[in-house]
Amino acid sequence: MNLSKRINSIYFLLMLAGLGGTLIGCQQAGDEEQEVLEALLRPPFEDLNPEFQSFSIDNAFGDTIQFKTGSTICIPAGIFVDAAGQAVSGIVDFQYRELHDAVDLYLAGVPMTYGQGAFQTAGSFEMRAEQTGQTLQLDSTKMIAVRMASFRAGDDYQFYYLDEDVRAWDSIGTAAAEVNVERVKLGKAIERRKPRLKFPLNRQFFAFNYKGILDVYYNNNLTNVNHNYTQKKMKNYGLGWEDVFVHSMVDYQGKSQPAALMVWKNVSRKKFPKWTEKLSASLEQLRGKRYRLKVSLPDSSQVFSTQIELIMPLKALFAYGPGYWKKDYEAKVKKIEAAYAQMQDMAEVYREFRVQKLGVYNWDKLIKDEKSLQLAASFQFPATEDPAPAVTLHREEIIYVTGDSRGIIYFPKSKWHQMALIPDDKARLFTILPERKIAIYPADKYAEIEFDELRTQAQPSYTFDMELAEAKLESAEQLRALLEMQP
Repeated sequence: MNLSKRINSIYFLLMLAGLGGTLIGCQQAGDEEQEVLEALLRPPFEDLNPEFQSFSIDNAFGDTIQFKTGSTICIPAGIFVDAAGQAVSGIVDFQYRELHDAVDLYLAGVPMTYGQGAFQTAGSFEMRAEQTGQTLQLDSTKMIAVRMASFRAGDDYQFYYLDEDVRAWDSIGTAAAEVNVERVKLGKAIERRKPRLKFPLNRQFFAFNYKGILDVYYNNNLTNVNHNYTQKKMKNYGLGWEDVFVHSMVDYQGKSQPAALMVWKNVSRKKFPKWTEKLSASLEQLRGKRYRLKVSLPDSSQVFSTQIELIMPLKALFAYGPGYWKKDYEAKVKKIEAAYAQMQDMAEVYREFRVQKLGVYNWDKLIKDEKSLQLAASFQFPATEDPAPAVTLHREEIIYVTGDSRGIIYFPKSKWHQMALIPDDKARLFTILPERKIAIYPADKYAEIEFDELRTQAQPSYTFDMELAEAKLESAEQLRALLEMQP
């Protein structure tokens, strides 16, 4: 990383954090002055700072740690050293945490600027180690292998280290992402488990004619047909019929079956014209269970064509009552939902790198801002008292969250007159008011901003009418829900 980029990184890191300079005090040490720098990681609320997981590791043996996210850390023997570079003996308290989205990063106080841009993360992690209160380092001749679970696929992410000595991010390399094959397998299994039919059926599903339904439902014994009961029953199934006749045979699970005695799905969703009633239709197999149905007048003056899909024999449908099918469908949906939730907790890919320092690491790429617009922003906050007092913010800053919930940009009040905003119909803004009240400019309102119209203005400006959440900020989950962040 060249010197100019480091300087730019430091400048923007401090500017967007709103520090106004790194020097916040001086201590006299004899005739020397010592700079006291504010912490680089600045969590807004210590009680909401994402927790570390702690592990007791015997430095003589090292360890391999597996996390529930799927991440793996391989720690070699003898890697932990003291400030003088001497290997320590005995048990080491090793701490590790992962930060996967904008809320994690915000609550951890991780700076997300690089040069004049801002980061969009594919996952961040932080490692620390100590022994009896003494901060430890890593032996420079050894490395820890971190195979981190990442919930964002793609090979366009760089690996960065937050250098706390020079107070800037340092790009240290890249590596191809490894696809999580277990997640892929589960996804395919979910697709296989999806119920083919939703009950009751909708009008897309049909039989060719009412006579075919009667023949199957009454097992060809039409001496005591109750039409009112039968039609009410078909309504409970959700099954309708088109009054056309088909004399073709179709293959179903290796057996030839009359097409007229099957349940079909109107894939093209074309409505059968009135003139097709009582006419015969032809079937042309396209592929698998997909067919083209065609009906024409005897003089071929009118032709109706639609694609239909073979679902099941009417006999199989009528083997169980509508209540059974509905209950079976709902049970399958619950299983699918549980499996999907499990899949959402699984990483899309793994990203592996060997590191030689403890601290904060981030897989990132810069947020694309080619279409950004610089404008003078003002913010209106709902009054919580009457008369409304002057509004003060927790940190006098507005926080921008990207639509994919992976990027975060801080705008201190001193920069509101020249905020560079990016068109993104899912982005949102928020800030924290006194007493941990949360003010939000939600995605649906952000999507309504007419960026093209604003670009025509010589000095574009915009007023954001912030919405006040009822509850105070108490957890990361609550903030994600208020920001409508999807997993």
